[in-house]
Amino acid sequence: MTICAPIETYHALEKYAVKKTHLRWDQLWLQAFMAGVYISLGCHVSLSFAGAITSPNPVNGTPTPPPYSIQKFMLSALFPMGLIAVLTTGAELFTSNAMTMLTGALAKKTTWLDLVKVWTVSWWGNLIGSIFTMYFLGYLTNVFSSNTDILHYVLHVSEAKAHLEPGVAVLRGIGCNILVCIAVWQALACNDGAGKVLLVWLPVSSFILCGFEHCVANMYFIPMGMALGADITWYQFICNNLLPVTVGNILGGAGLVGAVYWYEFHPRQESPVAGMTDQELVEVLQDRIEKNASRLSFASLPNTKAKAAQVANLTKNLDEQVQTYSRVSFNSAIQRHGITVQPAQDVGVCAGGVCSSGVGENDKLSPVNTPPNIPSTPPPNGGGRVNTLMLPSKERTLPRYIEMPNVRERTNSVPDARMFGAGTQSHITEKDMRKSSVDSTAQDVHTHTHT
Repeated sequence: MTICAPIETYHALEKYAVKKTHLRWDQLWLQAFMAGVYISLGCHVSLSFAGAITSPNPVNGTPTPPPYSIQKFMLSALFPMGLIAVLTTGAELFTSNAMTMLTGALAKKTTWLDLVKVWTVSWWGNLIGSIFTMYFLGYLTNVFSSNTDILHYVLHVSEAKAHLEPGVAVLRGIGCNILVCIAVWQALACNDGAGKVLLVWLPVSSFILCGFEHCVANMYFIPMGMALGADITWYQFICNNLLPVTVGNILGGAGLVGAVYWYEFHPRQESPVAGMTDQELVEVLQDRIEKNASRLSFASLPNTKAKAAQVANLTKNLDEQVQTYSRVSFNSAIQRHGITVQPAQDVGVCAGGVCSSGVGENDKLSPVNTPPNIPSTPPPNGGGRVNTLMLPSKERTLPRYIEMPNVRERTNSVPDARMFGAGTQSHITEKDMRKSSVDSTAQDVHTHTHT
């Protein structure tokens, strides 16, 4: 079982919120209805099993209910199947959406109108699905009414929930949805099915054992008791339980899980790459290369500003020399530096996911950081070091192989290739580059400085 880092789970939660906003209205309603069905089926099976547990009376041999703790444990052991079904099918459950949609709205990945839409549709869809399951799969099937032990247990559970004080119901709703949203968080963090089931089962069964209240589960428990003759009024159902528990579920899931981890993990700095994984960063930069978009500077990447400043200082001399030849052809410039140019075969992307970005008509070419694990090798005619210059994929205008004369008087002012970084911008324009021969198949370019 593999668990992602908390910050990666947080970003997965943001994406999860965005996906919900892309659902059509009919899809959202149907998925909310099915979530109510799944949770109600979990309630149904747990009531059926827990209520049927009896033991013979040692005096007369008649069945007697077991200790309440055993029934409660069996209720909690089977109830999580509903939430497992919700997560594995992508159904829309109100209690988990309380956390998900608030996180997306706070992170500005979704709008507050999206939050209201998803919350409203999922709550009503869950209610309709629960009532449907209660009536057609519970009441009309006579599963509970045909067994006295189960019937008494259902009436006991429903009446206990409906007779709560509203304030107590709010607090129990808070505790419930903290655990439910932690279960959803852990399911997002886990990469395999068995691990997801285990990580969902533990928190959900815990909230049942703690006596907390889940508004969608109560949409089944209490109406089922009312249909079987429990002493419950509609006012007690709605005002003593359903609405207060809904408020508590919102406060617990949205406030104490979603908002807390948004505050903890959402990046505060204004950086286009903040919070990205290495793979996401590479994909973004490659996409910008292909679209010839504006560059992301090396200095904007996390924890590299000091390094970029050092690189800029080390390459200052080279930058001044390149500016000297900004108005001449690219070939003429590299001739004056005495540079030999060859294609790189195995360089790949730069270290840390840093890559060169697209070059526009008026942009300037920027050298980028050289991977530190590429050793320096002597140029073909002896001496010197290897300089690596990565060119944008759209503007590969260097010939496949160019060998220039060795100009020794230039070597003292050309720094080592490892000094290359995004802090330097050379003034070799696209127009100058196009004067050299074009080979679109070259992947990277090694520039060899001869000493």
